[in-house]
Amino acid sequence: GSWDNSSILWDVEVSKGIQRMAAHTDRVMSVANCFDPNVCVSVSWDKMVCIWDFRVSRPVHILSGHSSRILTCSLSYSNVYESVLMTGGEASELKLWDLRRLQERSLYEYHQDTVVASTFTSTGEYAVT
Repeated sequence: GSWDNSSILWDVEVSKGIQRMAAHTDRVMSVANCFDPNVCVSVSWDKMVCIWDFRVSRPVHILSGHSSRILTCSLSYSNVYESVLMTGGEASELKLWDLRRLQERSLYEYHQDTVVASTFTSTGEYAVT
């Protein structure tokens, strides 16, 4: 993601950007890939979560619900939890999203300040921020 409000799909074999993804209205702070090789997720200071399909060059879904800027996102890579997206940002918000239903699954507010990084453990059973 970039401060120019976009993300770029890169072909690493030929070192070339092949698709610009621009739907956010503010800085894109984090991106994450999905199990589906044609889909990724981006989050932004605009408080939106965009789910992109590279085949159509636009977001296929936009999730909203954060009250402040989003700074991080990650997806579970476990077969059991593969449809879970974690997003975090200012206001100490950490959200889990059910990507099958395209809705917020839970909200955690344990941090005392901004959440800037997130990941899942290899089993997908736990998250770390």
